[in-house]
Amino acid sequence: MKCVVSQHCRIEPFGEVHLRVLHNAVNVTARWRGEVLHVSAPPVSADRLREILAGMEPRIMAHRPSKTGPMYHDGFSFATDGWRFEIVASQALRRNHVDAIRPDASGEPGYFRIRYGEDSDLSSDNMQQAIGRMVKAVGKHVAEKLLIEQAYDEASRLGISIPAGYITVGRGIRRLGCCSARGHISLSYILMFVDTESRRSTILHEFAHLRHFNHSAEFYALWDSYLGYPHRRVRLADMHLPLPAI
Repeated sequence: MKCVVSQHCRIEPFGEVHLRVLHNAVNVTARWRGEVLHVSAPPVSADRLREILAGMEPRIMAHRPSKTGPMYHDGFSFATDGWRFEIVASQALRRNHVDAIRPDASGEPGYFRIRYGEDSDLSSDNMQQAIGRMVKAVGKHVAEKLLIEQAYDEASRLGISIPAGYITVGRGIRRLGCCSARGHISLSYILMFVDTESRRSTILHEFAHLRHFNHSAEFYALWDSYLGYPHRRVRLADMHLPLPAI
């Protein structure tokens, strides 16, 4: 993408913002790098950009790095239905190197160990970003099996026939799921980092779209019938995800 403008400015309540206006961009994206918020945006007016960022504020602020310390540290762990990971130092890796392994001796097929070089400064921005990228890579890998399996299990339970290959893993962040007019469903790998019920609710939301390609009263009634209870909106801003980026 061609960068039209790149500048530093101050936008409250975020503080210092590094703004890049990209000619071919469609959406506004924002992520923290240290105490600076990096924003990429399409060519829009300053007032419109502030309006968009105001709508994103809860999610942006929820991911703001804590001043008390970095997100990731030695021994950091995360677990949810079907898989878990932990971050550990390793003498086998060089300084500032990161990898992920699945220890054979653990006896847990869904357990991953994210390692970093023992001599690395884990608190540095570069290492925090490297660990974050590896966490997301592992989540995407897990989603290709567990998320797809869970979706087809739910379809089987409900008696919904979905051809093999029609449910795929996507990389969406703002949209956790989508359903095409041809019945293809994409589920974001981010769902591997949310609680089990939020993941299930998102899957069933997309299943309801197979019959109602809208958000009508009939759609919501079908969604609720699939869930077995009244639906609730899945809000990432209300969750503490082990991810550095929005």
